[in-house]
Amino acid sequence: MKFKIRTDGSVVAVYNDVLPKLQLGSMHVVRASNVEFDPGPQDWVAVDHSGTEIARGKDRTEVIKEEVRVIEQQISENKFPI
Repeated sequence: MKFKIRTDGSVVAVYNDVLPKLQLGSMHVVRASNVEFDPGPQDWVAVDHSGTEIARGKDRTEVIKEEVRVIEQQISENKFPI
C-alpha cells in the first residue's frame, strides 16, 4: 500500500481494509474506478474516474491488481483529482 501525504497533512491512498486499523483519523472515501464484466469479449474491465479504461483481462484478480497499480501511480504523480 502506498500513501501520498499532502502539504495540508491529508493522506491519499487506494482504500483497503488496513486503513481503518491505522487510525489516521476520519476518512473521506471517493470511488476511483469501477470493475465490471464485459459480456461481449468475456473480459473484466476497470474504468477510472474519467471513464478511461485502465485495465482489461480474463482474470478479475489480475485486473484489480493493475487497477490499483494505475490509481496509485496517478496519486503519486498528483494526477488523481481529489
